[in-house]
Amino acid sequence: MWLPQDQEVYAEPWQQFTRTFSNGEAEVRYRCEIIYGQRRIQRFWLLTTDPETQPSNSTVYVMSNAPAMELDQIGDAYGERTWIEYGLKQSKDALGWADFRVTRYEQIERWWEVVMSAFTMVCLFAQQFNTHCPMTHQVFTRHPWWQNQAGWKHLLNN
Repeated sequence: MWLPQDQEVYAEPWQQFTRTFSNGEAEVRYRCEIIYGQRRIQRFWLLTTDPETQPSNSTVYVMSNAPAMELDQIGDAYGERTWIEYGLKQSKDALGWADFRVTRYEQIERWWEVVMSAFTMVCLFAQQFNTHCPMTHQVFTRHPWWQNQAGWKHLLNN
């Protein structure tokens, strides 16, 4: 980050916090806010399991521009990122999209059309939608390949 000559980068003192995992287990972690000149809307954090050695496999830099996020939520919110990425990876693999990368604007625009179309199709078969629009669901379930099982993979296959 480029800063004016009269501003410096400084770090707040390390603070201990409890990282709660999705299985309910908890672990003590440490966070340190890095401030570039002055506090901005984007806030920068260093999260680690050990502030002395900062092991590379458990130390991450995080940028957050969520002003409503409480200080104690930083570590847990960032920890959810792994599961979100895992779920998206599984979805991309199931759709056959894992091997594709787009860089031109037209390709990116088309990519989002496909993603939003797939999202719409899955949503159309979600239980919440079907309670309000049962006729649509009844028409589609007559197809011989229809799967009456729950889960996003079956919805996607349908």
